[in-house]
Amino acid sequence: MKKEPRWITQHPVLAYVLIAYGFTWVVAAFNIAARWGWGSAPGWLHYVAAYGPLVGAFTVTAWAEGSAGVQKLLARLGLVRFAPLWWAAVFSPLILLG
Repeated sequence: MKKEPRWITQHPVLAYVLIAYGFTWVVAAFNIAARWGWGSAPGWLHYVAAYGPLVGAFTVTAWAEGSAGVQKLLARLGLVRFAPLWWAAVFSPLILLG
């Protein structure tokens, strides 16, 4: 039997915020340190930091609802439809900066 952290099921929004911000800032810390000359980081790493909210959503959903919740989340993501112009806006930073 899998033991899940009880506080995540009791406070899913707080858990999401902590995980999303935590992931983003931990990854971004490498870029910040490199910018200040305290090390080096690959140029593409700042793109990974942007996935903090996605990581938070999937982590909290997996812990709170299990694989059935993750499947529902993926199904809901598949229902989102965007016009081609919006896709251009979403991917333009990758095209321009990549």
